[in-house]
Amino acid sequence: MKRPAPTPENHLIFSAITWVAVSFAGMVLSDAGVYGAKSIVEATALVALALLFPDEPRRAWSAWLLAACVALALAFLAGWLLIYALPNVADFKFPAKANLRTIDVVAGFVATGLIAPLFEEKLARHLALRGCAGVIGPAVSRYIHPGIPASLIISTIFALSHPSVMLLAFPFSIVLCVLALRYEYNFLQRAIIHGLFNSAVMAWYLTQGFGFQG
Repeated sequence: MKRPAPTPENHLIFSAITWVAVSFAGMVLSDAGVYGAKSIVEATALVALALLFPDEPRRAWSAWLLAACVALALAFLAGWLLIYALPNVADFKFPAKANLRTIDVVAGFVATGLIAPLFEEKLARHLALRGCAGVIGPAVSRYIHPGIPASLIISTIFALSHPSVMLLAFPFSIVLCVLALRYEYNFLQRAIIHGLFNSAVMAWYLTQGFGFQG
């Protein structure tokens, strides 16, 4: 199979097609009662995008890079706790441990901590971000780096698609956009930050606020 040329236009076209196709397929499979429908569709789309568009600027792996990923994930977790979790903890009903099935917990961590971060980083902050930056014309780029409006556009869309945490999702995405464009973190490296944050939030819910609210 011939890969499409890695042009900004193709990046945008394929990211838009993927977004619509994943949403539609996930809805169809969910209505059909398929367990983990959203994750199945996202994982399939991720493999397809990785095969079609494997090239992305990448920073060399190092202990410092991993430490920075963990530190950023913890920083955003602290922000989430302060803005969303702790102010509303009195009104939140944590799931009863007796009602938690092992398969649901494992599937939840795989979905939110692995598949979703990898898929969203490949789609949003690789294809869509670089595609958007690449099509910004000289009327704008002569005054401002195209990565700036592209990051704002992608981060606004990302925040709107996460309405329950919109205030945090926007700066979270901006940081990941900067890491992608300025520091050349590839989608795997960005997914570590994204996945650690998602996993920590899920752990907070499943452990009664890390054991402090039970």
